[in-house]
Amino acid sequence: MREMTSEALENDGTLQERDPTWTSWSNAMVALHVGDMDSAFSEVLSTGDDLLLAKLMEQSGPVIYQLSLAVSTEVLHAVAQLFLEPNLFEMCLYWVQQLIDIVMENGPDVLGIPVEVEKFC
Repeated sequence: MREMTSEALENDGTLQERDPTWTSWSNAMVALHVGDMDSAFSEVLSTGDDLLLAKLMEQSGPVIYQLSLAVSTEVLHAVAQLFLEPNLFEMCLYWVQQLIDIVMENGPDVLGIPVEVEKFC
């Protein structure tokens, strides 16, 4: 598989720099297709684009258990923000349900959630 780069060929064969968001999305899709969820989500999170993150979340389905602690924390923070969007409510609900399942099966310390956050919830 050819590695994705941030450059694209023009019609005349010269290289043109791609939009950084498009590059991040392309890299995330490559990571998603090879099963590297952590890299896929890290790539999209680096853009700061919540709608792009929502699109990836829809593509992957809930995969909290496949993410590192740092990435899962960022994604869950985004889920809390996206919950306010009526058209994203159902998708966010699936992610929250998976979080509940993980905590119920493994206990409240499984995700290493700081005590301050636990008290807030």
